[in-house]
Amino acid sequence: MLELRHLRSLLAIADTRTLADAAERMHLTQSALSHQIRALESHYGLSLFERTPRGLRFTQAGERLLSLGRTLLPQWDEAHRDIVRMKGDTRGELRIALECHTCFDCAGRRSRSIWSRAFTATRWRSSPRGAPIS
Repeated sequence: MLELRHLRSLLAIADTRTLADAAERMHLTQSALSHQIRALESHYGLSLFERTPRGLRFTQAGERLLSLGRTLLPQWDEAHRDIVRMKGDTRGELRIALECHTCFDCAGRRSRSIWSRAFTATRWRSSPRGAPIS
């Protein structure tokens, strides 16, 4: 039976042209991806790839499934996002990272100052080794 994960795997193979690179992209072992492909080929009774010196080349059947994946997956992802939005839970997580060392130093000094005032206000101090003392 054809599943969304199979279509995603086929797209990864098309982009990378090797099972090893596609498996890495899909966070699978090469063996697991090979089993997925073999199961698909067994289900349809057709080969999906030809191995060439330049990597994998899709057969006509493989190209048809690849075309389906390129059409269906973006539509499925969009429908999934729409349904999640209908639920009304639009909260998410925002992470901010600073890469600039100078900016990090400035932000660090400000946050140390803020935390210092907060800890002083609650009478919480740290010993030089970081253990709390009163």
